[in-house]
Amino acid sequence: MADAPEESQVELHLFCLECNNFRDITISRNASSYAFKEAVRQVEPLYDSVWFVPPGKISIDDLETPSAARSALREHFETCNKGLKRFKHHNLEEWLQAVQEGDLHLVVRHNHYLSIAVYNTGTGEVATFEQVPLEKSVKCVLPPNANEYNVYQFPEGTEWDPEDELKAVIESQPLEDLPRVNPGTLLETRYPWGIVKGELTFVIVPPASREEEEDDIPQPLAFSRRRRTYFDRTPARAPSSEAEPSEFSKAQKHEDHRIYCGRPYQRSTPPSLLDETLCQLRYNLESIKPTPKDIQCFQALRANAVRTFSKEEERQETFSDILFRGHIVPQRADRGFIAGTAYHDDGDLRVTCLDATLLYYVQQIKREIGSTQAEPYIEAIHYWLENVRTFFNSPSRDNDAAAQLNFPAVLVLHFGAYLAVAAAVYGNEPNVEHLCCIPLHAHTTNEAELAAGERALTALRVALYSLRERYPTMPIERGPRADFPFRDFYTISDDTPHQFEYVSAIDDKRIFRVSENGTCLCVKFSKRYSVEAHKVAHAAGFAPKLIAMNMVYDWIMVVMEDKTEEYSNTMWDIKRAKSEEKGKTKTKGKKKAAEKQAVEPFHTPSLSLEEARDEVKAKLTHLHDEGFVHGDLRDVNVIVRNEGVSGDGPGILIVDWDWAGREGQVTYPRGINTQVARPASALAGEEIKAEHDVWMAERLSNPL
Repeated sequence: MADAPEESQVELHLFCLECNNFRDITISRNASSYAFKEAVRQVEPLYDSVWFVPPGKISIDDLETPSAARSALREHFETCNKGLKRFKHHNLEEWLQAVQEGDLHLVVRHNHYLSIAVYNTGTGEVATFEQVPLEKSVKCVLPPNANEYNVYQFPEGTEWDPEDELKAVIESQPLEDLPRVNPGTLLETRYPWGIVKGELTFVIVPPASREEEEDDIPQPLAFSRRRRTYFDRTPARAPSSEAEPSEFSKAQKHEDHRIYCGRPYQRSTPPSLLDETLCQLRYNLESIKPTPKDIQCFQALRANAVRTFSKEEERQETFSDILFRGHIVPQRADRGFIAGTAYHDDGDLRVTCLDATLLYYVQQIKREIGSTQAEPYIEAIHYWLENVRTFFNSPSRDNDAAAQLNFPAVLVLHFGAYLAVAAAVYGNEPNVEHLCCIPLHAHTTNEAELAAGERALTALRVALYSLRERYPTMPIERGPRADFPFRDFYTISDDTPHQFEYVSAIDDKRIFRVSENGTCLCVKFSKRYSVEAHKVAHAAGFAPKLIAMNMVYDWIMVVMEDKTEEYSNTMWDIKRAKSEEKGKTKTKGKKKAAEKQAVEPFHTPSLSLEEARDEVKAKLTHLHDEGFVHGDLRDVNVIVRNEGVSGDGPGILIVDWDWAGREGQVTYPRGINTQVARPASALAGEEIKAEHDVWMAERLSNPL
């Protein structure tokens, strides 16, 4: 008698929304409903429902992380109920026969969220709620007077433990940029793809805090007063103490004491855009050609830096001697005290400016990595910063030219066998930028590292001689105010400079409103920009006119017409205004909006959000037909024409053409904001596709 044929087996890949993990089960393609449910129960004992993912829709190979699975589900389906089929006895057999190997096959749900974390800005504490049923509303995780609270949905991926670090994270994320939540909304509506245990879910603002914010909208301070605020709020302390990890961590959590140095906070406009010597320094690190003397100096530094020193002072003296003999520094950098204090650094260079003695070079040297508690980068910053403090405590601060002085300095760190270089400026807050780190013990055959080290010394030499020469007259010769970029002109085809004056910065985006003989323009500094795509869009009537594109060392400076008078609001501004009209007004977002409207009153748009969205989609079709993609089609990058503006003009303009380019030739940048809703495949390094633009355009009218 012949053996019965073997039943065909299939491996199913499932994703549990509540447990936030992947599971695999192997089952017969002819399995009964009971066998199927038992197989699922073996890997997810607490499951409540199972949903089938359509065959061929999502490849398991594309889902390296649970976050990627959620993004893929969010991209393809609105909710489980809208796109997926729920497991039922009668549809199992047909589905199993159609299953394709290598897919994500199943989405599994519990009947409750494992944990919901809520941060209260009034108490500064996190409350967690366990085993919350899916059918409950947001109100169930709020205090008794829930309707008086403003509730914000926090971006996925933020762990709330350790709790003492959470406040700084929340402060770095403006609440007005977060979705507002109606307490009566069902949790399942806000989180159709589950809530990850351990991540922050909601931020709530109690009524008292809102009223204080509403009544306490700060009026702009004069620049001269504003730039002293940091020192008023941050008492002087020994730099070596401030550089201890525990003290630095504590200071960085408070905006009043924060240093923008990349750990982790940084300003959009770095020091290399605020001073020309520092800009040239950053550029030269990649491009300058060392002289024979520079190469020989680097050889001497390498030969000595790889040694082990018994005392830190020996390494300090050796380092200072080598740079001086190699003419990298204009004079020997000896240890110096900060005026009126007992604080001394490991070597500095000074110059007189506006009758004050200022540091333009600070070196901080450690015997080896970890040989002291103080972090050399932070310690060097504080020595320079304490010198800046002495200026604002002196009569020199009242000099009219002080508004143009941003105290540019080069910071050099030598710890063990490493050399690092940073740049610092002070506009109205400390702004520091790490530029390079050179391993002085690299192998003699590592040509790339050795060449980088030689360029570093050469670039350092050029920068220090430049700063020493420029500093005495810097405030007089510099045109822009200290917190604006140094470049204040552009050129067109004939290379004739067109001078302009800075008027204001647009948020923290490296975009500035300027005036050229009374004509309003916008100037943007970027690392990449598609002039070609911008021109195509302008020719078709949906982008501002591009006036010039100049290279400023390694920066791209884009000059375009300022359309603010006709197009005062982005689509985001309109959404925020609509939210306020519905009574959701007493928020931190309203506080910021009020500050903005003091300068730029809200104008009624000529189009509804839906009309603006549809016009964007129509313009996109033209852009894509020409072979271009935009890549960052968010509501903040679409400006809408004001109602009642005379003359003809398109209803919308699309701005921010940094990532744009020809389809197939451009990719998403390293710094792409993963908190912004984008297609699942819109990730750093991935190709920007027309379908991504369409995906984002479809969602432009979605509420905040």
